[in-house]
Amino acid sequence: MGSYLSKDKRGGIIASRIEHQDVVGVLISFELLKEDSKCYEILTNEEETKPNEWTIMPEGNDDLEVIFGKARLYVQVKSGPVSLRNLKEILLKWANDKKSKEKHNVRCYFLLNALQGFSNFLSEFEHKLNELKNSKDVYLPSEYEESKRIFCEKYELSEFYELIDLLWIDTRQFMKDESTTFAVFSQIVRETYDIRDFGNKMLKDIFSSLTEKFAYARRNRLPIKKKEYLQCFHAIINNKELILPNDFTLLTGYEFKDTGYHKNQEIQRKFKELYTNVKRVYRKIRNRWVKAYWRSALVTALFGGWPQCAECGHPLMSNLSGLFGIACPDCGYQPYATLYLGCSCGNYLIIKKQPALSHEEFVEAVLEYSHKHSTVCDRCGKNMIDDYWKYRLLFLPFPEPMEVYSSNVIKQFTKRGLFLRGLILFALVIFICYELFIRG
Repeated sequence: MGSYLSKDKRGGIIASRIEHQDVVGVLISFELLKEDSKCYEILTNEEETKPNEWTIMPEGNDDLEVIFGKARLYVQVKSGPVSLRNLKEILLKWANDKKSKEKHNVRCYFLLNALQGFSNFLSEFEHKLNELKNSKDVYLPSEYEESKRIFCEKYELSEFYELIDLLWIDTRQFMKDESTTFAVFSQIVRETYDIRDFGNKMLKDIFSSLTEKFAYARRNRLPIKKKEYLQCFHAIINNKELILPNDFTLLTGYEFKDTGYHKNQEIQRKFKELYTNVKRVYRKIRNRWVKAYWRSALVTALFGGWPQCAECGHPLMSNLSGLFGIACPDCGYQPYATLYLGCSCGNYLIIKKQPALSHEEFVEAVLEYSHKHSTVCDRCGKNMIDDYWKYRLLFLPFPEPMEVYSSNVIKQFTKRGLFLRGLILFALVIFICYELFIRG
């Protein structure tokens, strides 16, 4: 493909700049999936609840606009060297955007992707800006403000004094050529989705599909939401799965050769091993639930007091009064479910409570857990995220934490209420015995 910066490439600089914009959008999208990335750090405010969703609007209020709860990230992509005049024009626009959004209590941040860096006068601008920001938590506020004033005067930006704390610069030349762009993309994807490995062929397919999605959204002025982005990404993975042995080989126990279909003893052994592991994990989780809930199940079975079904109003008394999972016997409604990841030794991790029923949600839940917690089994020392982790995912109708839920069920019965209900039950048993064995 040659150089992305060539004026002769695909219609010249304008076409090249638009192509750059789509690629930057793809890279920013992946960085937003990582809570330790620069983009996520920029948009996160510790005083607010972190939103689960973000939306990217190509050609919105800027080349790219990231909408993240009450925050906005304005992104400009510059394919040529940025001069002082260019920088002032960009900052003037952003100052007006900030003033406009402040009326709606929206926080604004600004990211300039200068793909060929800055002109001579601004050659050290990014370095000096980062140096200034890094000093903010070190020096006194008055000292920091003085340093910021000197910085603005040096670069003739005093009129944009208030924007400096909200400004980020990225001068990575990842659009230098095709191999550099793909290398940066591959690194970001592998860092973000470290729960599995990707081959270069799949990564190229992913890169091509996602840039096309951004190009289509830009041409039609359509927003790209996190959920839609992940669906597109996971669809590519599902259609081009490269984990060996693949699903069909593992499930059937056969492999295809030139002469036909042959049984693979190793694959059959692995399938039986996985099946045994999953059964062992399920029994352990179920036994923990029975141990935690049997008193509550007994009390509700004897005295009633089951929660009501949100769908039909029937008592949630299925599965032996909830002993094998809380559910409605009439319509099948289940109020609770938890996603577990099992280990080959029978141990397990609680991945997420109440996950949505989609492939994307399950994968994202495992990914989020692996970034925040260790996935190494504390019993056998193996990493549960291996080539077969997806076969050891369990989605079970048990609430977590189990012990808390069980104690809450018991607490709804007062001692006086239990005594009176027990007395009535005892009297009923005596009456039945009298009718059957004495009077009869």
